[in-house]
Amino acid sequence: MILVKKYMNQVVEIIYMDRSGKITQRSIHIHAIRNGLLRATCLQTEAPRAFRIEQILATRPVKQTSRQPVNQPMKQSLPLKGGKYHAS
Repeated sequence: MILVKKYMNQVVEIIYMDRSGKITQRSIHIHAIRNGLLRATCLQTEAPRAFRIEQILATRPVKQTSRQPVNQPMKQSLPLKGGKYHAS
């Protein structure tokens, strides 16, 4: 959780495993962390989401540019292997 906490109020990419074991990659804007849950906005769906901290496999900060507003999804997906992700 320490690695995720430092990204409060920022946009990060996460590798996440859901309850059924499906692994996804998402860009999220983190709003709050409490009781093992991370509350965020998923930038792909523009919907609020809650993620279980223990299910976050990796995190990576997203550098914001003037061309990429926070509420817009990233146009290019990043590779699951070989990137500079940080294991949670």
